[in-house]
Amino acid sequence: EFERHTLCSRLELDFTAMSPLAQLMLALPPLPDSCTEYVWVALCACALGVALGWHLSRALVVPFDADRYFAITDPDEKLLRGALEMCDRIRDHTTRCYFKGRIREMVRLQPICDETEFVKMSKDLHAEVDDCLHFGTCFRHAGPSVKWDISRLPKGPLGIVAGAEVVMDITRIHRVLVKLSRRYGKVFPMQLEGNPLWVVVSGAKEAKAIFHDNGATVSSRTFGQAHLLTHTDFPAGNFLRCPFSEDLKKRRKVVWSEALSKQKVEMFRPILEKCRHLSVRAFLLAAEKGVPFNPRPYLRMAYCNTLACILFGIFFTDVDDPEFKRVYEFVDDEANEPLVGEADIFPALRHTPLYGRKAERMKKIRARQDSWLQEQIQVRQRHLAAGGEPQTLCDLMLNTMTSACPGQRLSYENVKEICNEIIFAGTDTTATTTETVLAHLLNNPSKAEKLRAELDGLCGESQRMPLPEDYDKLKYTNAAIREAMRMTCAVPMNSHTCTADTEVLGYRIPKGAMVINNIYAVHYDPDIYPDPESYLPERWLDKNPNHWAVENDFEFMPFGIGRRLCLGYNLALENLQLFISSLFLSFEFASADGKPVSMKEHSEFTVSIPAFKVRATVRESTVVGRELDHFRALPSMELAMLGGSVPAREAGAPSTSISRSVVTPMEKWAIWYASQTGTAEGLSHALARLAAHRGVECVVRNLETARGASARALCPDGESKAIFVVSTFGNGEPSDSAADFFECISAAQASAVDALPFAVFGLGNSSYEHYNAAAKQLDKRLEQLGGLRLEGIPLGLGDAAKDIDGAFDDWAEVLVNAHAPQQAVDFTEKLGESPPPSARSASASSSWKLLWQPDIKEKQEVMPAQPSLKRRTTRISELARTSTTAKLHSIKELAKQPDVCGSVVEVTLDLGEATYKTGDTIGVFPCNDSELVDLFGALLNQPLDTTFTLAPCTDSASLELPFACPTTLREVLSNTLDIVGKPSRRLVAELAGFCGDAADREALALLASPAGRAEWEELAQQRRLSLLELFLRFRSLAAVPLVTFLEIVPQMRLKPRYYTASSSPAVVGGSRVTLTLKVVRDRLLEINDRRSAPLGGVSSTFLASALAGDPVRVFVQPSNFALPSDSQVPVVMVGAGTGLAPFRGFLQERQALADAGCKLGEATLFFGCTRSDTDFICEEELSEYLRTGVLTKLVTAFSREDPQKKFYVQHRIGEHSAAVLSAVHERDGHFYVCGSIAMGRAVKEALVSVLATNLPQAEAAEFVADMVKAGRFVQELWA
Repeated sequence: EFERHTLCSRLELDFTAMSPLAQLMLALPPLPDSCTEYVWVALCACALGVALGWHLSRALVVPFDADRYFAITDPDEKLLRGALEMCDRIRDHTTRCYFKGRIREMVRLQPICDETEFVKMSKDLHAEVDDCLHFGTCFRHAGPSVKWDISRLPKGPLGIVAGAEVVMDITRIHRVLVKLSRRYGKVFPMQLEGNPLWVVVSGAKEAKAIFHDNGATVSSRTFGQAHLLTHTDFPAGNFLRCPFSEDLKKRRKVVWSEALSKQKVEMFRPILEKCRHLSVRAFLLAAEKGVPFNPRPYLRMAYCNTLACILFGIFFTDVDDPEFKRVYEFVDDEANEPLVGEADIFPALRHTPLYGRKAERMKKIRARQDSWLQEQIQVRQRHLAAGGEPQTLCDLMLNTMTSACPGQRLSYENVKEICNEIIFAGTDTTATTTETVLAHLLNNPSKAEKLRAELDGLCGESQRMPLPEDYDKLKYTNAAIREAMRMTCAVPMNSHTCTADTEVLGYRIPKGAMVINNIYAVHYDPDIYPDPESYLPERWLDKNPNHWAVENDFEFMPFGIGRRLCLGYNLALENLQLFISSLFLSFEFASADGKPVSMKEHSEFTVSIPAFKVRATVRESTVVGRELDHFRALPSMELAMLGGSVPAREAGAPSTSISRSVVTPMEKWAIWYASQTGTAEGLSHALARLAAHRGVECVVRNLETARGASARALCPDGESKAIFVVSTFGNGEPSDSAADFFECISAAQASAVDALPFAVFGLGNSSYEHYNAAAKQLDKRLEQLGGLRLEGIPLGLGDAAKDIDGAFDDWAEVLVNAHAPQQAVDFTEKLGESPPPSARSASASSSWKLLWQPDIKEKQEVMPAQPSLKRRTTRISELARTSTTAKLHSIKELAKQPDVCGSVVEVTLDLGEATYKTGDTIGVFPCNDSELVDLFGALLNQPLDTTFTLAPCTDSASLELPFACPTTLREVLSNTLDIVGKPSRRLVAELAGFCGDAADREALALLASPAGRAEWEELAQQRRLSLLELFLRFRSLAAVPLVTFLEIVPQMRLKPRYYTASSSPAVVGGSRVTLTLKVVRDRLLEINDRRSAPLGGVSSTFLASALAGDPVRVFVQPSNFALPSDSQVPVVMVGAGTGLAPFRGFLQERQALADAGCKLGEATLFFGCTRSDTDFICEEELSEYLRTGVLTKLVTAFSREDPQKKFYVQHRIGEHSAAVLSAVHERDGHFYVCGSIAMGRAVKEALVSVLATNLPQAEAAEFVADMVKAGRFVQELWA
C-alpha cells in the first residue's frame, strides 16, 4: 500500500524534482509474492533515506524535533538547547530562522566533526546568539534584520538548508541552478539559510533587462565578499582572487585605461611573440621525447610567461624552470582548495574540520604568493629608483603611486592585489580555455582539420607564424575558440548586489538581494544555441566570430564577467588567438589512448575539465618543422621601454613634438587639447606651427593623457607655459577624452597649479544653451588653484556659429606676439611672404617625404630604414577603426513634391552584425563624390591611383602618420579629406606661399590677413567657400608639393555625420535600420565658364546617390533618446521636418509593444513643416498609427500655408496646453524634441509657458530643469 504518490504526499516531496536514485526507489514495481514484508519495508526505508538525504534542502517542511535530535547527538546539550531557547526570544523572524538553521546544521554535522571541535563551535554559536539577543547585532551575518519582500517575485525554493542537493553538487552549482530554473523559470528567488536572498537569472533577455537596463542599481559585484560568515581572519574572496571594493574597482579602471584597453595591449605584442616562441619551444621539446604528456603545465607556462613578463619582465624558459614551478605551485595549490571559496556561499561548510584545514593551508599559500609578489615588485621599484624607463605594467602602476590626481593614484596594496589578480587568475582562465579548445578539437577531428586548413591557407605558403594582423582573417579559428568558451565557461556565473529596490520585468527585486547571472544556463539555451550540447564552431561563422567586443545582449560572455570587470580580457584574447593558432599550425595533436577526452566539468580555481594526455607531432611543412634549430633555441630576453612611448615621468604621455621651427627654439610650451571631433586638435597643431616661427618648440598632447592637475603634470618636460584648447559638447560637458582630467582638476587641492602660466581657448556654439561651458570652467578652476593667466591673454572663445577659425587666429596672434621670445610679427603676413615654389622644397617645411611604390621608378626616393610609425589617433580615426560596413538596402522618397521643397529620403541599411536600439544614433562615414575627386586630382596634377607611403624626414619618435599608409591619393580625397569643407584662414595662410602665381599669392595672403577679414567672411560664411573651390579659384595652388598638401588632412578630416535611427529593430529587424534625411543640394560649383556641378551635403548626397548593395561605413552610438521603460507613461513628441525621424522609430516600437499585448499610454505628436501638400512626410504612416491607437493625437503646424501668419510647433503647444500640462505635470510624462536649435529653444520656452499657467514662472522653469535631470525632457538638436 506504499504507492509512490502516497509516500510523496505524506513526506511533502515533489517527485519530479527528486534525484534519479530517489525516483528509482520510489517507482519500484510491486514485489513478487516470494518477497517478505521485511524486504519491502527495508526497500522503502532505503527510498525514504535517499529522498530525505537528497532533499534536506527542503527540510523546513519537516518539523524540527529538537528533543529527538539533541537526545541522540548533542554532547553538550545545554549549549544548543540554550541557544535554541534564546532564538525564540529574538524578535526578528529572519534572524531567528537564521540561527535555528545554524543549530540544525550543527546537529547534522556532528557525526563528521571532532567532538572537541564540535563543543567549541557550539560555544561560539551560543555566544553569537547571546550577542544578537542582547546587542541587536549578528556580527557574522550581514543581513539578519532584513525582511525580504518577495511578494512580487515568482515562486522559488526559499528556506533551503545548505548541505543537501546544492552542496552535494557544489563543484557544478551552475548546473544545479539550471535544473531549478526548469522548475521555477528563468528568474526565481532562492534563499539558503544564513544567506541573503538570491535572485537567479538564467536567460539572456532577462539578464539584459536586469544587469544592463538597470545597471545603476544592479551593478555592484559581490562574489567572494564577506557578506556571509567570516572564518577567523581568513580574507574573504580568495576563491576568485578578485578584489571588488568600490575603491579598487576605480583603481582597476586606471590600469585598464593605461595599459589593458584594446588599443593599449598592442604595446605588449613584442612580449607576446617572445612568449609564443617559448611556448612552441616547450611543446616542441615535449613532442620530440615521443611520449604522451599532460598539456596543462605547458599551457599554464605559456600564459604565465606572458603575464609574468608583462608585469615584472621575467621569462620562464621551460616547465622545468624552478621559478615557473614556484609560480605554478601557487596556481595549482589555490585551484585545489575550492571548498574555501564555496564556504562564502554555504556557511555550513565553515564548521567542518576539512574547511578549517583547507583554510589554514590557503593562508600559507597566500602568504607565499604575497612574498613572491613583493620580491618582484621590489625589483621593479629599484629599477625605477635608479632612473630606469618603464618597461613593465608593474612599472606603470608604481608610477601612479605619486600621481597628483587622487583618482589615478594606486597604493602599494592596490598594485600588489592587481598584480596578484592578473597573474594568478589570468593564468588559470586562459590556460583552461585553451585546454578546452584542445580537448574539443581532439574529440572532433573534422573541426580540427578545418581549423588547420584555414591556418595553412594563411601562413603555409609564406612559411611564417600567425601575426596579430592575421586575427581578423582567422574566422574558423576564432569560431572554434568561441564555441569552446561557450560550452566550458571558465566562470559560469557571477553575482551582483541590488543597491536599491528595483522594478524590472514586472518583478520587484528588493534592496540587498544578490542577483545571480547564470551564464552557463544562457550558453546552453537551445533557443539561442540550437543543439547546445554539440561542439559546432560553424554556428559562429554567421555571427562575425572576429568581433570579440562583449555585447550587451548577454548571450555570450567569455570569461564570465565580461570586458568591464575582467581586467585582462583584451590581453587574454590576444593570448588565445596567437597561441592557439600557433600551436595548431605547428603540431598535430592526438589523444594519448585514442579515446575521447572527458569533458566532465569540475570546479578548481575556475570551471575546468579533467586532466588528459596528448601526443604531439611536429608538422614538417610548417615554419617550425623547417626551422627546428631556431625554435629549439631561446629567444632574446631583453626588455625595452613599453611600446617605445610609455613615459618614465608622471605626465610624460605619448606626445607629438612640433620641431619644424624656422628659428632655433628658445622656449618650450605645452599645448593640451580636448577634442570631440578633431577641431581642437587641429587648432593645437596649427598653434604649434605658428609658435615655431618665433623660436618656441611646442609639445601637443591630448588631455586624456594628463597624469594629474599639478604644475609639474601639466608641464612635464620642462615647458614654461601650458596652453589649453578645449571643446564643449552636449549640455556643457567637456569632450569624452577630457572627462577624467576635468574630474581630477575639480577635486584638486588649493595651490595645485601654483604659479603655472596658462592660457585657455574654448570651442563652442553660441546657438546652444551652455556656450563654451567647459573652457569657462577650466579657465576659472586654473585661476582658483593658483595658476597665473598669461598677461594680456584673456579666455578665448571660438563660436562655431560664426567664425571660429578667425577668433582662434586673432587669439593665437596676440598670444604668440606677446609671449614668444623673438620679435613680434604678423604671422599671416610672415607666411604670406614665403618665396615661390621654385625657391623652396617640400622638405623645408615638412616632416615627411613622399615615397612612391617601386612601379614608378622615376619618382621613388631611396630612404634609410625607418622605425615603425604610429598612425595619429583621433576620435574620428578611432570611430573609423571600430566602424562596421553596412550595405545599402533601399532608398525611398518621402517628400510629396521634392522638386519644390527638396528631396527627403528614407535610407534603409543592413548593418550585418551590428545592432542598435530605438533612438540610437547612427554615425555614417560618407565618401566624397567621385566626379569631384577626379576634378581635385586634375587640379593637383597628381596620379590618383598610384600607391605611395609617407616616410619621416627626421628620426623623431613623436611623429605620427596623418592617415593610414600605404594608400593612394584617390583614397585620401575620397574618404579622408573633406574636399567640400570650409578651409580656415590659417590654412589659407599656410598654402599661400606655395602659389606659383604672384597675384594669387598676394590675394591669398590678403584674405588670410586682418585687412582681408571682411572679404574672407563674405567668401567663407555667405558663399561657403570650400577647399575644392579654393583650388578652382586660385589655380596656381596646384604648385603646392603633394606631401605638404597631404599634411593638411588633420585640419580638414572628413568627419562622420550623425543620424538618429528612424526605425525600431523590433519591427524592421535587429540588423536593419532606416534613416530619414533631407538631401542637401543647395548650390552650384562653377568649374569653368561652360561647366558647373551641384554641390551640397557630403553625407546626404553620398547616401542618396548610392545603389542597392553599396557598402556604407557606419557605427552605432547609444543615446538617451529613448521611450520610457513603462509603456503606459504618456509621451509628447515635437519634431519639424526630418526631426520626425526618431519618432517614426518610437511609433514602430509602440506598435510592437501593442502587438505583444502591452498597454500603451497616450502619445501626442506635434509635427511641423512648410506646407501639407509639399513636405508633409509620412502622412499616411502617421494616419495609420492614429487609426490603430499607437498615436493618440497628431497636431500639425504648416508654417507657409497661411499667408497672413506663420504657425510653428511651439504655437501649437500653446494651443493644446491643457493636454500637454496633463501629460507632463500631472502624469509625469516624457517630452521629446527633435529639430533645429532655434526650434528647440522655442519649444522649451513654450513648455515653460504652459507649465506657468499652473505654476509660478520660476517654478515652471525649475520643473523643466528637473525633467531634464530625470531624463523626462530630451532634445536632439542640430545647428
